[in-house]
Amino acid sequence: MQTTEQRQGYVISHDDFPNSYPDGINASLTITGLQRGQMVEVKYITFDLYYRKNHYQCYDYLRITGSTNGSIKYCSHPGHKPMQDLWYGYEVQNTALAFHFFSTTAPGTVDRGFYFYYKGTGFLW
Repeated sequence: MQTTEQRQGYVISHDDFPNSYPDGINASLTITGLQRGQMVEVKYITFDLYYRKNHYQCYDYLRITGSTNGSIKYCSHPGHKPMQDLWYGYEVQNTALAFHFFSTTAPGTVDRGFYFYYKGTGFLW
C-alpha cells in the first residue's frame, strides 16, 4: 500500500504500463491529508482491465473508497467502466481517498491496465 499527500498527480496500474499487467496484483494508493468535503477530480486516460465478455464478469477492478458515495467499483464491463477523458469528482468523506487495484491470479486474464490523472480541488460548503 502506498500513501501520498500530493494534491495532484497521475496513477498507473503497474510499472510496465502500457504493456499488460501481471496476474495477482493487489495494490492501493491512498491520498491522505484531505479535508471532509474536499473534491478530488479524476480523469481516466486509459482504462482496460480484463473481464470475461461471454459471462459479463469483472475479474479485475479498481475500487475507490473514502468518498461520500461509498465504495465505487470500476471494471471494463461496459456498464461499469469509466468514460475516458472526462473528469469524475469524488467528495471526500473524512480525510483520505483510496484507490485499490485488484487482478485475479488466473493465468492469461490480463489487459493493459489504467492510467489516470487526479487533482484535489476546493471544498464543498
